[in-house]
Amino acid sequence: MVIMGKNVDQVDLKIIRLLQKDGRMSNTEIAKIVTVTEGTVRKRLNRLVKEKIIQVVAVGNISDLTFGISCNMRLKTDPQNTQEIIETLRAMDEVWYLTRIAGGSENINAEFIVQSFEDYNKFMDRIYKIDGVISLNQVFYTEEIKETYIWGPASGPDNS
Repeated sequence: MVIMGKNVDQVDLKIIRLLQKDGRMSNTEIAKIVTVTEGTVRKRLNRLVKEKIIQVVAVGNISDLTFGISCNMRLKTDPQNTQEIIETLRAMDEVWYLTRIAGGSENINAEFIVQSFEDYNKFMDRIYKIDGVISLNQVFYTEEIKETYIWGPASGPDNS
């Protein structure tokens, strides 16, 4: 299977699926379940991380860690400035998720977290000063209903 130009086989997908369910699972445990050697798991994980197919991180629960205000922002930008705007947003500590989007009038989607409304106002002042931002729409997150990191090709049925 080729995923976005990367070769990923069923063993890789099984390893990813297991880590999506329990990111602290040891290579030895994974090897037993997938029925390969621990060395095979280690090499494959190193390759998957090196090729940026996966990343292994601890994900904090935003509501439990009381980060403050979580927001989604969609921007419509001047095409001449879009890449520069992306680089500016990418460098902002408050922005934790950033994508290009299509299908509407906006072309950039960003999610950000700030501690307070004072921080929110300062952040928005910085956004409005970015050259080439034509308009933006925002949505505040008021309640987290579902959060999962089990998705993508590895989330399908286990074919073992």
